[in-house]
Amino acid sequence: SVLYALIFVPYVVAVVFACLRIVSALFLKETLAQASQEAEQMVHDRMKDVENTLNKLNALFQAADTSGDGQLNIEELAAIVNNDKVRMLLAKLGVDAGDSEVLFHVLDEDSSGTIPREQFIRGIKKVRGEARSMDLIPVAEHTKEILKLVQSVHHLVIMDTAHRRDHNGEVNI
Repeated sequence: SVLYALIFVPYVVAVVFACLRIVSALFLKETLAQASQEAEQMVHDRMKDVENTLNKLNALFQAADTSGDGQLNIEELAAIVNNDKVRMLLAKLGVDAGDSEVLFHVLDEDSSGTIPREQFIRGIKKVRGEARSMDLIPVAEHTKEILKLVQSVHHLVIMDTAHRRDHNGEVNI
């Protein structure tokens, strides 16, 4: 009869809708669990990569330090950088080792003529890869400061020149 159909059809629709919602919630829960596991795996893989890189850099430093004093000089760095395997490792890390003298001066932060292990590892980490905007911000700020200093020196030179002109009638530099 029509009365049963009017009651039964909405009931069936409501039950089917509820079942679909339950199934979609289960799929969503499983998807979120998989995404969480993948994120944890990515963090774990990244930490493993960092540890592996650190071990390789330590081994590279150890191999380069032929004198055994715990510091690299320019000759030791040049000798190890000329090795093709070392060049490939540094290239894989994003470090251009084409000119060992330039690399040495970049890594020698304190201009002491030697590079201790910690400074070597820190320097390689800094120079690896392409320059990021984060790396360029301090350069831009220093450039602005230098520009201000040059402008103030320029202004002082102009003032001094004008002052000399007023007193002597000619410019004496």
